[in-house]
Amino acid sequence: MIKISKNSPYFSIIIPCYNCESYINTAIMSVLRQSFDSWEIIAVNDGSTDSTLNILQKYASEDKRIKLYSKENGGYCSAVNLGLNQVSGKYFTFMGSDDSLVNDMLAKIYGEINLCEPDMVGFRTVKYRDGQNIGIDSFTAFDTGVYENNTTIKEFQRKHRTHARILCVRDTSKFYKSELLGDLRYFGKYGFDADGIFAMLFTHKCISFSCVPVDGYNWTLRSNSLSGKKENLDIYTDRLNNWMKFYKILENVDRSLITDNEIDYVDYYYDAVWKYAEMLSLHDSHIKNLKKHTKYIFHIMRKYKITVGNSFKEKIINYLRLLFPVSEIKSKK
Repeated sequence: MIKISKNSPYFSIIIPCYNCESYINTAIMSVLRQSFDSWEIIAVNDGSTDSTLNILQKYASEDKRIKLYSKENGGYCSAVNLGLNQVSGKYFTFMGSDDSLVNDMLAKIYGEINLCEPDMVGFRTVKYRDGQNIGIDSFTAFDTGVYENNTTIKEFQRKHRTHARILCVRDTSKFYKSELLGDLRYFGKYGFDADGIFAMLFTHKCISFSCVPVDGYNWTLRSNSLSGKKENLDIYTDRLNNWMKFYKILENVDRSLITDNEIDYVDYYYDAVWKYAEMLSLHDSHIKNLKKHTKYIFHIMRKYKITVGNSFKEKIINYLRLLFPVSEIKSKK
């Protein structure tokens, strides 16, 4: 068994937990079975109403590397942020309470990065549906390892487009260097799109990146998981506010450092706008919020002297073309 230091774990693993009594054992046991010893689990019970808390308390009492925090229910992002506040490892990552780590993945990743210790590390994810392995997640489908130092995410993406994709999406399948975290936290409540926003903002703190061809994460797809939850007005209100915050931050980033991923992600923003708008016929009181986001986009248009197009989507596209001059940006049909 590989041991580093019991006082200072190498890896911190944040697990937000809400009513997960049926599968939290699998998640925790996948960490306990790792041959690499230097880790901590930061389990955050987000006001569960089943036996989740009791299960977590039992594990925490048996292994001091499992740190348990319990709070009133406040949503996925509040649980993640509480976990981020408690990180003490050199690197941190996130794990869904219904997912698991691949056997010996911590030892394999440590073996790949311990000499260079990049600021951000990507690894492969294996997808499961109904207990069946359905293959490697396309965002992590890299067969070779790469490492770049003294660079930007923009340059890393230019050199290693396939590898760079995972660094800008999701909150799993990568390790983040803890010393760079600062006050960056998740936006919003429900967690929709918050992982990609967090990841992209974190990349701008980094000057070294690595992707290792190691199967590290088992991702379980369930209809009642976060990504499978029914869309509703509250969720889209949350998404809209998150994307507005993100692009307001991006306005202050040097344009030469803004990546294609960040440009492409505006598709999520106006997708949320249109789905939100479709719901408003039954929720007239929320029209004010839609106007707020429309007003913000118009503000950007005026700021950059954008010519008004024939449709709202064209206005957004025109804004993007001026703010992020990339020829690949096209109208969404």
